[in-house]
Parts: sequence; structure tokens; C-alpha cells
Amino acid sequence: MDTKENILINKLAVVDEFAKEANLTKQLRHRLRHALRYSTDKKGISWVDKQSIFNELPKHLRYQMALAMHQGAVRHISFFANRDPLAIASIVPFLQPMFVQHNDFVYKKDEHADEIYFIVKGKVDYRTSLSSSPFKTIYKSNYFGDIEAILGIPRKYFARAARNLELMNMTKVIIEKIKDEFPTIWDEMKNIALEREETFDRILMELEEIQAFQEKDGFPDWKVIKEKVEKKIVVKKQKEQKRRLTAAMNRKSEVSFKDLFEKVREIQSYTVKLSKEIKSIKKDRSKYPRSSSVQSPLQKRSSSKQYSTTEKESEVDYLDVFSPKVYS
Repeated sequence: MDTKENILINKLAVVDEFAKEANLTKQLRHRLRHALRYSTDKKGISWVDKQSIFNELPKHLRYQMALAMHQGAVRHISFFANRDPLAIASIVPFLQPMFVQHNDFVYKKDEHADEIYFIVKGKVDYRTSLSSSPFKTIYKSNYFGDIEAILGIPRKYFARAARNLELMNMTKVIIEKIKDEFPTIWDEMKNIALEREETFDRILMELEEIQAFQEKDGFPDWKVIKEKVEKKIVVKKQKEQKRRLTAAMNRKSEVSFKDLFEKVREIQSYTVKLSKEIKSIKKDRSKYPRSSSVQSPLQKRSSSKQYSTTEKESEVDYLDVFSPKVYS
């Protein structure tokens, strides 16, 4: 019996024990077992193990292995078409297979968004509520869930399996990897997410306007509907631009304050160092008094007193202004 089967048996035993303790229904227990079987069969070794192995391989072998993984599913995903081999080798091996049964939700509205899903088989519907009709369907070879995951916002819609779904799941770790290491791909994904968001908003606004006409027992006037929707889109864009500008200004303000604080600390450190150097110079001068041929004793005392007073005031000014008490 191989290692994978042993792992599966142990997992199923844990599920069975949990099902008994939690008094789960037979149907739910069956679904849990099915999900575990699918996960164990598809995933194989862990993400850490994969990363360690792939880092040791030459680039061309990484690419070839990436194309062969997940039963070659990447060859049929539009996102990876004509993509740089390095990007494919860096992303595909770490996608996680996932199975969702027909009518189950991949995610629900307002949930935290940190994953993007590529459809290997099946299709998924977007809905605005649990009971509403779908307003958009995403088919095989495409991906979804990108709007919220990329823009950093909670889920805006419900995503429900319109039939049994086989997915490849891109986690937050891989999304951040793309952002850091493949900025061109990241910009492309972000632009697509923004376009999709606007498209979905437009669809939902049109549906609202159509419903408003129907409630008044009137026939939808598409020209009027289009005009109203365009106005709403413009207003929404203006609000979004204002929000982003405010956020950018706040980030800039925070950075500026941090830089200012660091500069103050730097000056404070320099001042303390300068003060020590001045004291050291004074100590050295006391060992070697000036010659009387250069100054008279009266001039010497007057000059020394004036210098000491000025120097002391200078030290006090520096230490008072940049004292840690002021900025603590």
C-alpha cells in the first residue's frame, strides 16, 4: 500500500470519528469523504515540498513539469495562454485543486477574499443573493473571484456551482508572488478585475432599471435605461477616484511623518555626538594653554569666558531642542 493511500485512510478515519461525535447526517458525511478523496488524489505532496523540489530544478524542466501537472489542465486555461514560461513554472505547480458539488457555493457575499479560482471543468454562476437568479455565468477555462481578491475588498457576490466544478485555486501567497515578481502580469490582472467590476455593476444597474419599468407596468425604454446607467457609472467612478485619492494622501502623510520622525532622531543622535566632541576638544585645550605672546591674560580670560558661555549655551540649545523628552 503506497503512502498516498495510507494518508487517505488516516484522514477518512478522522472524518468518520468526527461525524459520529458531531452527529452529522449520512449525506454530509459522504460529501466530506468525497472531498477528502479528491483532495488527496489531486494534491499529492505539500506546497513546501513542491517549492523545495522545484527550486532545485533547471528552468526548462520546471516549465515542462508545470505543463504536465493537474492532468495538463493549464494548457486549457486562457489565463496561461502565450504566457512567459518562467511565470507558468512559478505559478502552476502551487495551484491547489478543489472540487465543488453542483449547487454548492464556492464563496458567499461579504466573505473575506484571498483566493482566485480557475475553472477546469464545469461552470459557476454569480448571484446577488442566495435566492436570486444568476446575472453572470463563468465557463470552463476562465477564472473568477479576482475582483475582490485583487482589489482587497470583501466578496461582492455569491458564486455558486452551476454543475460539478473542478477548480484550481490560487491562494493569497501566489497572488502576492505575482504582484512582487511579475508586475506586468499583476497590472494585467488588476485592469481586468476593474473592467469586470464595471461590467458587473452595469449589468446589475440595467436589471434594476428594467425591474423599475416592469413595476410601473411599462415597457422598458432601453435608451432611457442606458442613459441612467451611464450616469450611475460616472458617479460611481468619481466616488472611487475620490476614495483612492484620499487613501493615497493618507498614505503619503503617514510616510512623511515617519520620515520626519526618523530625521529628528538622526539629528538628535548627531547632536549628542557633536556635544561629546566639543567636550573632548575643551579637555584637550585645557592641557595646552595659549601662549601669552598671542594674548594678554585679560584678553585670554575674556575670550575664554565668552567662548565657554557661548559654547555652553549652544550645548543647552541643542540638548533642549532635541531632548528625547520632547519626542517621547
